[in-house]
Amino acid sequence: MDKTTVGRLSNKYGDDGWPGKTSPYPWPIVVLNQFIREPSYYIVGFVWKLRGCCRSKKSKPPVLTNEPKQISSSSKTVLFIRHGQGDHNASLPGWNLVDPPLNATGLGQARDLHERLGGTSGPLKDVEVVLVSPLTRAFQTAQGAFGHGPAFQNREPTLKPKWVVCPLLRERMGAPCDEGRPKAQLAMTMPEMKEMEGFDTMKPDVWWTPHFEFGLYDRIAELEEQILSRPESTIAVVGHGGLFTRILGYHLHNCGHQWTSWDAD
Repeated sequence: MDKTTVGRLSNKYGDDGWPGKTSPYPWPIVVLNQFIREPSYYIVGFVWKLRGCCRSKKSKPPVLTNEPKQISSSSKTVLFIRHGQGDHNASLPGWNLVDPPLNATGLGQARDLHERLGGTSGPLKDVEVVLVSPLTRAFQTAQGAFGHGPAFQNREPTLKPKWVVCPLLRERMGAPCDEGRPKAQLAMTMPEMKEMEGFDTMKPDVWWTPHFEFGLYDRIAELEEQILSRPESTIAVVGHGGLFTRILGYHLHNCGHQWTSWDAD
C-alpha cells in the first residue's frame, strides 16, 4: 500500500488496523432500523418466490444431514459454519460496531467447534476448499474451525484445504456490524487473506452492501451457483446467521454448523 492509502485508513480505523468508528446514530435507532429491515427482507423473499414460479430452472435446497454424506453421485457435501460471538452478539449497543472481530467467548467457541468436528483426524481432513466471508468474525472463525488463527494463538495450520475469499457470503445488511472494511484494511490486519483465491477480484472499497439489499435473494442464488459449480466435492462455507437462515431454513447459533448434501441437478 502507498503512504496515502495507509494514512487514509489510519485516519478512519486507527493505527492498530481495527475500526474505531461506530454509526453516527444512537444505538437504539440502529436497533429500531434493524427490526424494520428484517421483516422487509422476508417480504423481498416472498416476492422472490413468486417470481420463481415463472422461472424454468429452480434450484434445489440442500438436504440437511447429521454427518458428511453424499446422497447421489452428483451431489456435493457442504459444511455450513456460522461465525462465533462478537461483541455485536453480546449486546444490542454492539450492533453499532463496524466489522467486529470475535470476542473472548467467540474465540473459545471456535476452539470448541474444531474439537466438535473431530479436530485434525475428523471429517475436516476431507474438506477440499473453504469459502469464507471477508467479514473479520467469519474469517477468524474459519481459521479456528480448522485449528489455527487467533483462537489457537496463531499457530501454523495442520489442515491445509484450499481457501477462497467469497464476498457473496457476507451478511445481509442489517446494522453497522454488517459493514465490511476495504481490501487494503483487511490486508493490513489479516495478511493471510491476501494470498487467497478471490481476494484480488474483490472490489477495493465497498464490497459489502451499504444499505438495504433489495437483491439479497439474487445474491443467494449466485452464491448457490458458485458453490455447486466448484470442482471440489467436499466444501466448507463460513459465513453468517442471517444469510444461512435463508439457505438452510433455520438459524444457526454462534459457531453452529450443519452438514448438507447438495445436488446441482
